[in-house]
Amino acid sequence: MHEVQTLSRFGLPDTLARTVWMFGSQRRLVFFLDQGTLWPNPGLLPHTSHTAATGVRSQITSIGWRCPMWATGKEYPTSADAGQLLPAMRVLLCSFGRAPVRLVHAPRSKAVAPLANRVASVNRAGTQAPTLWEAYDAWLRRATSIIGDSADALNAINVFPVPDADTGSNLKLTMTGISEAVPNLEQASLDSAVQAAVLCAHGNSGAIVAEMFVSVCRTLEYDLPALQAMPTGTLIATLLRSAAVAARRAVARPVAGTILTVADEAANAAEEAAVSHPDDALAVVRAAQRSAHASLARTPQQLDVLASAGVVDAGAQAYVLLIDALTEVLGGTPAHPLTAVDPRPAARQQEGPRVSGEYEVMYTLRGAQPSDLDGLRDQLSELGHSVVIVGDQAIAQVHVHLGEVGAAVEAGLVLGKLSQLRITALPPSSAAGQRSVLAVVAGSGLAQAVASLGGIPVLAAQGGVTVDELQAAAERTCGDLVILPNSSRNLKKAEQVAAELRRNGRRVDIIPALAQVQGLAAMAVHEPSADV
Repeated sequence: MHEVQTLSRFGLPDTLARTVWMFGSQRRLVFFLDQGTLWPNPGLLPHTSHTAATGVRSQITSIGWRCPMWATGKEYPTSADAGQLLPAMRVLLCSFGRAPVRLVHAPRSKAVAPLANRVASVNRAGTQAPTLWEAYDAWLRRATSIIGDSADALNAINVFPVPDADTGSNLKLTMTGISEAVPNLEQASLDSAVQAAVLCAHGNSGAIVAEMFVSVCRTLEYDLPALQAMPTGTLIATLLRSAAVAARRAVARPVAGTILTVADEAANAAEEAAVSHPDDALAVVRAAQRSAHASLARTPQQLDVLASAGVVDAGAQAYVLLIDALTEVLGGTPAHPLTAVDPRPAARQQEGPRVSGEYEVMYTLRGAQPSDLDGLRDQLSELGHSVVIVGDQAIAQVHVHLGEVGAAVEAGLVLGKLSQLRITALPPSSAAGQRSVLAVVAGSGLAQAVASLGGIPVLAAQGGVTVDELQAAAERTCGDLVILPNSSRNLKKAEQVAAELRRNGRRVDIIPALAQVQGLAAMAVHEPSADV
């Protein structure tokens, strides 16, 4: 007995048919396919087929299905996505004897994203690497977990720019906010991810990490065709460089020995590795990871406050954890949370780069032009320090530490729509209430007089002092600092030293005394407990 059966139900053209021998089990299978599935039915013959007559494919080609055992006595392996099967590779095989007839699919083409859209091709274990979007989303989830588990340890080593033990907490809030706002990080959700990063940024380090995240999202959004054409290793290096550049651009006064330094050196290592391993994303990330760990270990050599406390920079440590998470996602060594580190208590008492009386001010700014944001960054730098501006003209987050809250708010009001204002009083450090007075003197007699009044004399040869001498004397002090130049020649030098110390988080004031007698008079009426 012959029956003609169309194979349109399997994805072939509706006019293509084949004649096969049909046994009872096979007829039951045909009945199941033609009559026991969703309408419209393919039909036994083209001229009796709903799909052939109307041009509408059966839903069997768009949903997963599995043939029941009762049809032939055995389950038939089929595709969960029949529309992607290679139609020309499907055949019906007949078998005789005891073995039932089987519906066999030849190897199908895998639903693989384009190579340029993958982070890596096939890893050494032979398994397929994640796509770009899968890797980015997996990194976000893993990084959020690692930062959350390391929050307490990061808080413990937070001594710069403010020893307020909140770096870990702020980063946890930032990362968690982004993850919860974007359940699935993909191309369609990049705008939502950017907005979440800007709005969820907390604290100095949180704002910097948020800007890194925003930069990567914007790069993927605007330059995706160019990125897709890159080898995967080059792609990773490009994104790491984008993050490092954006972070440095967001900070008004970058300081060596912080997250900015570590990010720069990690990006350098990634770019070097990408030259020799352009198609190996994991090799590039491992090179960046090694460089980041080495750079982190050098941060105490670049910031005295870190060396005195016996710790590395907390923000830089957080960046290293983020790179560790990326390495794990791409198939490298598993990342581990940071274990608690106890800074030296004596060192923390000696160093006091921040004192009470200042506030952390953060607010959201919409509608400000890029040039206005650059101007705002400079203006806030004159009012305070730790200035970070995240985002763009659509939406930006402003962060600054300063003593005059109103001045920071007024600076943003004239540029756009201001919202989500947050003002936090910075806790006093161990040097709170302590103030050092540095006075430039022209002789030993004046030096004794300044010392007797509680000041620190800086003896100047022939009435002048060098910037290095004044800088060295200032670094031996702690707490607030007041400088008495005591001559017009020394005033500009004192201003240079004060500017550098303020960039490092010190509160420095200059009393423009232009004569030795004026300096002594200021020392005589100085009240250490009063505000300057």
